[in-house]
Amino acid sequence: VKALICWGMATDLYREQLRAAWGCEPYQFAATTEAGIFAVQVPGGSGLTFLPTPNFLEFLPEDRAG
Repeated sequence: VKALICWGMATDLYREQLRAAWGCEPYQFAATTEAGIFAVQVPGGSGLTFLPTPNFLEFLPEDRAG
């Protein structure tokens, strides 16, 4: 396994057990049904990195939405 992709906030709670069971670092994604994936954990980074491109419309002010 080269990457273990985990969905949900419980990843931090089980990070050590996941690493021990799968032999690799679990990467966390944050997503919703409406927006899809809006943040990912990058290797060597701390926390999640926001992905603005696929979610641009989610953050447009209502007066600019078309």
